Amino acid sequence: MDETMKLPEVKNAVYNNTALDLIPVVKLKEDLDNIPEWEHSVRFYFRYQKHLAYIGEQVDEHTPYIRTHDHLKSDGSEDTHRRRLFIYSLIWKSAEAAISPPKAALPGFISDQNYELRSKIRENREHDPKLLWDSICALGASRLPPI
Repeated sequence: MDETMKLPEVKNAVYNNTALDLIPVVKLKEDLDNIPEWEHSVRFYFRYQKHLAYIGEQVDEHTPYIRTHDHLKSDGSEDTHRRRLFIYSLIWKSAEAAISPPKAALPGFISDQNYELRSKIRENREHDPKLLWDSICALGASRLPPI
């Protein structure tokens, strides 16, 4: 018999974030080998928390993408600005292995397979979560084998 699990009751689970326990955010590997799983889990988290607009996905016709330069113009909210930084930090933490500078493979020699990604991140001075998301996803997509 295959492994089974007891699922929570929907009526209680919907109101206590059980869904986030069932699909935890996957940490991205340094070689981006698990980019599809990472992207799926992070996107699920943002959809559940109603934060997809921060990575450029329109949830519905009433929720536009929230760009860095528009955050103060759109609603003047410090809360929106802090949410954007929070979303940026969530993406950063979950992709930390791919983003952090590599450890030296040999003394005096560093193999940096993600140099391009780190360069784009350094240019993201406003900490725009969409730019970070797009940079990671684009690099990951370029490394996937063709279908």
